[in-house]
Amino acid sequence: MSGETPTLTPLNRKTRRAAPYAHIEIREFPFRIGRESRLQLQAWKMPRWERRQDLALPNNDLCLEQVGKGQFISREHLQIEERDDGTFLVVDRGSICGTTVGDTFVGGGGQGGSCRLRDGDTLVLGPPHSCYRFRFELQPLQHGKRTANRRHRHAVNSGLWLGLLTVITAAATVAVHGFML
Repeated sequence: MSGETPTLTPLNRKTRRAAPYAHIEIREFPFRIGRESRLQLQAWKMPRWERRQDLALPNNDLCLEQVGKGQFISREHLQIEERDDGTFLVVDRGSICGTTVGDTFVGGGGQGGSCRLRDGDTLVLGPPHSCYRFRFELQPLQHGKRTANRRHRHAVNSGLWLGLLTVITAAATVAVHGFML
């Protein structure tokens, strides 16, 4: 473990909108990033969420919301790993559109791959023209250690979001159809 805390910072408005935090500290490894769900809108049909059907804990530490057209982020897009020598690695998790790390393209087409990640590198999730951009930076370690129970935190957050989405969907059904299904 290095003496610095790795962080991800969204680099534009769309990425800040897709990511739940303005500054993301990576406290445990591997740190997984992907799309957990997306709203599918189809003509003459109720909106529906594409979600995994089981009640398992989320499979990502950072779940990005797709914003606008184009599905550039895979459900299991990439993970950041810390090696024993304190260096960091981006590992593609079989994404369709891949990731650009600095000037290096990794993965895409479900083929996987990996690339070293350095302080100051820009990560572009999806094709090089994708709007999902983060800067990877190393910050001084706070209080001497990394601590987080990410699985519990994400399970609680996912449960709250799922409850909120259920209420919103029910309200939309009433507004559109005038009754509950």
